[in-house]
This record gives sequence, structure tokens and C-alpha cells, in this order.
Amino acid sequence: MSNAARLRGPLAGGGAEGSSIPSRPARITADHAFQGVVVQMVLRLALVVFLALTCLLVPPLRDDLACFWIVAAYTVWLAVLGWQVRPRGPWHDRRVWPATFVDLVALSALALITGIDSGSATWTSDVLLRGFFLVPVIAALEQRWRICLVVCAPAVATYLAIALITREANEEPIASVLLRGAVLAGLSAGCVLLARVQASRVAAISELAATRDELLSQLMFIERRERTDLAESLHDGALQYVLGARLDLDELEASTPAETEEQTRQPLARIDHALSRTVALLRSTVAELHPQVLESSGLPRAIAELVRASAARGRFHADLDLDGWDGQARTSADALLFGTVRELLANVVKHASATRVRVAIGLSDGVATLTVADDGVGIPPGRVDAQLAAGHIGIASQRVRLAAAGGGLELQDRDGGGTIARAWMPATRSGPDPGGAHTPPGAATS
Repeated sequence: MSNAARLRGPLAGGGAEGSSIPSRPARITADHAFQGVVVQMVLRLALVVFLALTCLLVPPLRDDLACFWIVAAYTVWLAVLGWQVRPRGPWHDRRVWPATFVDLVALSALALITGIDSGSATWTSDVLLRGFFLVPVIAALEQRWRICLVVCAPAVATYLAIALITREANEEPIASVLLRGAVLAGLSAGCVLLARVQASRVAAISELAATRDELLSQLMFIERRERTDLAESLHDGALQYVLGARLDLDELEASTPAETEEQTRQPLARIDHALSRTVALLRSTVAELHPQVLESSGLPRAIAELVRASAARGRFHADLDLDGWDGQARTSADALLFGTVRELLANVVKHASATRVRVAIGLSDGVATLTVADDGVGIPPGRVDAQLAAGHIGIASQRVRLAAAGGGLELQDRDGGGTIARAWMPATRSGPDPGGAHTPPGAATS
């Protein structure tokens, strides 16, 4: 299943980066509701099979054609309902509890037709009445105890009424009917309580998820503030001192007589080269810590600069694919995707020993995707867990952040050696590039 498909289902939602897509607690509630609908449809399918087998193996003595048409109509209705509530279907995010009354009507009609005026004893109606015991279970999967009660109460009353009306055809004593009705009532009460327990658990999980998202949002804010403070400190402190040292060195070179020996000029040239490299590295670090280009020019250009800087540090060839992203787009995923790219490239530089790296981003159907592939040494089994135990939480923290935003991060081995990292998350557009800057759709950096 594609990453976009995962997010277009009931789990689709926004996250910690200010998206207007439903929050994680809302997605959790929707996910549990959809799972309940799926199980309901499975139980209804079992009910259809039960009704069909009953009419075939224990056929009624009369009106068998009417029974056939009722089962056929119920089957068609079930197929239509299943198509409507499928993932990405028009009803996939709706409650379908009123459909339970259709189940009751189908069961009641069959039981009445096969049990009234049958002319002699028949087991058809008696067997069909067993189907009523599935109705409370279907209602319990709504995870709302009041709805379950609204369904179960008429189900028990209907069962008792039909069982009493058709008991002569079944040759069943009244006491037996009442006892079975009591069992059904007990099952219904248990299903109502179960629905209440389920609802409370979903509410607790949603509350925990909301607290977790709030803490994660605060953590990300603190991290951004610390990165900004550190970038400003480096820019206003260390970088200025190095630039000042270069100016002093330029003055020293200018004041050195032309006839000075080459042995004296060579050390000055080496110092100048070292200072130039230091300035470049400091500026690159400041840009990664607080990427002004991300705010001014957008994600593609910010990633392009990050890839160029990483390629220079790691001494690898980098292929940048931006064809799937509108260079003028601003989305709720920009900051988190940039942080993920930064972390993944930092790991490539430190550990991969790669000679070629490919970075690709895309935006389609409200889903932002990122792929970073390298031809390095790969990730040995257990390496990620060992790094996490040692306190290196970079990849793990990005995975948690993406998950909180409704996305994910996967790492897998690359054919021929190396690693492929894939990240995805929901993204909502927040406006075009105000400056009109546009990043070329593709680039290669070495």
C-alpha cells in the first residue's frame, strides 16, 4: 500500500506542525470506529450465510420463494453498504448504526413468514431466531453504549414477540421462550456494558495521545528556539571572530614586503585557507541550525542548499529530485520534513561511507513524501536499537514526530548495498512563495 493510500483512509490527519487536518485524538477515535464498522460487516456477512444455509438446509414448508427474495435483497443491501463504507468510500467516516435495524427487519420477516400458518411443525423459524443473538454484538461494535441500548432493547422485544407468535409452529413451551429471551437480554446488557468500556478506553487513549502531541509540540518549539539561539550565537560570536582574524591576516599579508621569502608566505597562505574553510563551515552550520532560506524561499531550495553542504562534507555525489514538488508551495510539513532530511543526511555523512546519495521530495493528494537513498555500508541488524540505547535519538525522535503528525519513517536495505529511508506525512498548503522564487525541478550536486 502506498504512503498516500495509508493517509487517505480513516487515519488521515494532521499533526504537530499546525495542519488543519483532524488532530491525532480525532484520528484515533475515527480509526477505532472504522475498525468496528469492519467487524460489523464481517458479522453481517456471517448472518447472510446463516440465513441462506438455514433456508437451504432447513427449508420452510411454504413461502420458500418469498424467503429467497428476502435473503437476496438483504445480500444486495449488504453489498451496497460494504461498498459505501469501504476505505475512501463516501461513508467510510460515518456511523452506520441505523443499518442494524435493517438486520432486525430481515430476521423478523424471515422468522414470521416461516413460523406463521406453516400448517405443521417446522424448525425453520426456530433456527432463524438464533440469528437475533448476533444483533447485540453488532450493536456493541458502535462503541457508544446509548446507541447499543437503543438497538438491543427493540431486538430483545422483537425476539420475544416473534418467538411467542411462532411457538406453536416450533412446538416450544412458553417457559423455554422466556428463558431464551432472558439469555438474549443478558447478552444485550453485557454488550451495552462492553460498548461503554470500549468507549472509555478509546477516550483514554485519545487523551494520552493529545497529551503526547502537546508535549511533542513543546519539545519541537524548544528545539527550534535553541537552534535559533545557537545559530545567532555562532553567527554573532565565533564567525565574527574568524572573519576578524581573516581581516588581520589580510593586513599582515599586505604589510609583508614583496621580497619576503616564500617560506614566510606559505604559512600565511595555509592559515588563510584554514580560516576560509572555517568560515564556510560555520556559515553552513548556521544555515542548517536556522535555515532562513526555508522561510524565504521554500522547502525545495532549503533542501537543495542542505544537500550541497552535506555532499561537500561527506564527499559524495548527490542527486536531487524535486519534480514532485511545486517550488512555490508552502505547506504545514515543511519544517518537519526539513528536519528529517537534515537528520538523515547527517547520518549518511557520519556513518554511511556513501559515494552517491539521492534525495527526492513530493507533494500529492495532501501527502508530502521524502526519500533519501545511499549506496553506503547500510544499517546492520540491531544498529538502530543500539544507537538508541547509547543515547543517539536523532532518527528515533524524527520517527516519533512524524508519527505524531500522522505520518511515518521507514528504513530498509537497498538492493546492491546501502539504505533507503522513506518518510511521509499529511500536508496542507499555506500559500505560495511571496517572493516568487522557484527552485529548478531537478539538480545534481557533487
